[in-house]
Amino acid sequence: SFYAISTEKDLSFTFGNEAITIPRSFPYYLAVACGLPIVDIDFLSSAANRKKRGANHQYYLFPSPRIADDGKRDNKKNNTQNDYLVLGASNYSWGTPEKARIASLDRHSLWQKEEGPHAQSDTLPPGIDLLRGYSVILLGEFDPPHHSRRTVAKRKRRRDSEVKGGYRTRGNMSLLLQLCGADVYDIDSVATTKRVKKGLSAKQWADIKVARPLGATEDSPIFEDALQSSIKKKGFSSNGIVIMVKEKSDSKLGDEFLDQLKSVVTVSQIPIVSSQWLLDSIGDFEVKGTSEYSTDGTM
Repeated sequence: SFYAISTEKDLSFTFGNEAITIPRSFPYYLAVACGLPIVDIDFLSSAANRKKRGANHQYYLFPSPRIADDGKRDNKKNNTQNDYLVLGASNYSWGTPEKARIASLDRHSLWQKEEGPHAQSDTLPPGIDLLRGYSVILLGEFDPPHHSRRTVAKRKRRRDSEVKGGYRTRGNMSLLLQLCGADVYDIDSVATTKRVKKGLSAKQWADIKVARPLGATEDSPIFEDALQSSIKKKGFSSNGIVIMVKEKSDSKLGDEFLDQLKSVVTVSQIPIVSSQWLLDSIGDFEVKGTSEYSTDGTM
């Protein structure tokens, strides 16, 4: 079994060791999207101290689920491990990591029984299927990846950039979307942002229409089929298709893409959302409505 370890606390939302909240960060979103429980680093040091004192300890150290009894904490014998579990991230609902862990376990249980959406798969990749049924079109520029971490100064700059949101790289967003079960169509793999602004050629549109999602299998729908499937469902609030850009301010590019798309494929309505839609959906373990994260993306 696996779990994630946090070395930081958000002291504004943390109350002793009984309610630990951590800052928003890519590692947090990644742990939730993988269905991993998260513990504070003190979990390890506490176990090491117990071992030094000769107290009973687990040979394989693993955090126990938080135990609730009519909304109250259980007695002290259960608190040793529970106190180090992270309840959530800054300004998000408490209990998100535990909800994700349960969803991941349920998903694995169905797969073992050869039931559910992954029944025919030989192996089950990690994930929580929060956005299963969604098709997400990645469009525009995202944060540049960090290529080098050789020096302390570079590592510090990287940490500083993450505080400012520098973890919204195309690769990170693609990974989170796939862990959440979405089909991800990366337009940049076919045509650059500059090309979209200038206008896509017939050849590029032909390539886009037959593009398959990232990490696709032979059964994965091509882009055009995903569009048509969403149109038949006559609704985009769930199990639909969305265009995702980094920031709301990038929505103009989405509008330009939709205007061109309208000339080659019949579409009715596609929301344009910022990447915050994905992060907040994971952060609260709840698929958010698109209106708060988008401009008018209807046609």
